[in-house]
Amino acid sequence: MSQAALDLLTATLANSSAFQSFVNAANSTDATARIYSDVLPAPAAGEYTEAELLSLRPCALIHAHRTRRRRTSTCTGFEQSGQAVVCLMRTTPDDEPNNLKDIAFRGIGESIADDLQEDSYTEGRLNIWGMELAGPFRTTPTETAGQGDFQQYDITLDWGNQ
Repeated sequence: MSQAALDLLTATLANSSAFQSFVNAANSTDATARIYSDVLPAPAAGEYTEAELLSLRPCALIHAHRTRRRRTSTCTGFEQSGQAVVCLMRTTPDDEPNNLKDIAFRGIGESIADDLQEDSYTEGRLNIWGMELAGPFRTTPTETAGQGDFQQYDITLDWGNQ
């Protein structure tokens, strides 16, 4: 994914009122600080501690889709279209009833996806013409021991020219 497309996706996501609410941001500038490209910030030493991971969430990790094609102009080499994934991550809240945790997070993910689609036709935003939603996924009891109990919701975006 080109840096220009990545910047447009970051702006589109940060502008989403649902994403701002999800990451407890007052505005798009604050929301941008909770969007990471390709990888999370490096841990202080070796592997992440549970406290470090807790401090990073809620957040979004965005990256180009690794297995799907993208189209590049044969004349200019400019990347015209492709696919990207927005991975929304949150620490699973203790105050939500267990049977509603996934339903609540799915609703958050769908609201953010709706905002992305709606805002994609605005100048300065990434043109999104299709999307696929998956999740939420949740850590297993074994994973929870080192990472905390967290959930992930994936939004795969088709962007650019069709």
